[in-house]
Amino acid sequence: MIDIDLDRQDIDRSGGYGGAWASVYDRVFEHGGALEAEALGSLVAPASRIVELGAGTGRVAIPLARAGHTVRAVEVSSAMVDRLRDNLGAEDASTRARTTVVEADMRDHSEASGSAVLVACVLGSLSCLPDPADREGVVRRASSWLAPGGHLVVEAYDRATAVGRFGVEPPPVVTERPDGARLTSTYRLDTATDTWSVAHRWEEPRSVTLFDERVAFVEPDELAAWAEDAGLERVALLGDWYGTPYEAGENPLWIAVLRRPA
Repeated sequence: MIDIDLDRQDIDRSGGYGGAWASVYDRVFEHGGALEAEALGSLVAPASRIVELGAGTGRVAIPLARAGHTVRAVEVSSAMVDRLRDNLGAEDASTRARTTVVEADMRDHSEASGSAVLVACVLGSLSCLPDPADREGVVRRASSWLAPGGHLVVEAYDRATAVGRFGVEPPPVVTERPDGARLTSTYRLDTATDTWSVAHRWEEPRSVTLFDERVAFVEPDELAAWAEDAGLERVALLGDWYGTPYEAGENPLWIAVLRRPA
């Protein structure tokens, strides 16, 4: 069992998105974010204004900009921002012009009231905030940025799946890649805070990269209550980006689609 040192200096305040994680992020998620971008794009009209919170290396933000939307990609980690800008530099001029990279913490980031038709916080980005008050605050702030009829989409880790499949302290989970890369993930559940600590080991033929994450679980009904208090209504709760209805314990993450009434 890997001993996870929660005081290590390479774990930054963004919940583990340090330089090591940024260096391999696009390899770990090599499928990209086209599916997520297509699903998000289906909620809005062409050339809409979108804000993504926790944009990482641009996995979802860049495909949205390619599709013609104006995107503000908000990311707290400077290492992730550097990768995002590198990835954006490989895009055509129009995609670059439609994308604004903002290095900021989603907990205190601001946008103009009513300025966005979609705010996205996907792949567990909200779960990177350990304090429930911070998570609720992000939902409240994001809701204020939405124009009437606009949507907030949140993707979060499913506690029932994590605990049901893995238990409190499971053996390491190993994922082998056809190209020889291997990801070994060791999980530990802190029952006092209901938070996962995850130690990852990414191995390629000529390198090994270690990076850590902390994941705080958010329950769908908890998010719905925050959204309702912020003036939003939940219009869909999904188990994946293909539109499958959510069932607890069936998928690693769930997706809530929340709407500001027109």
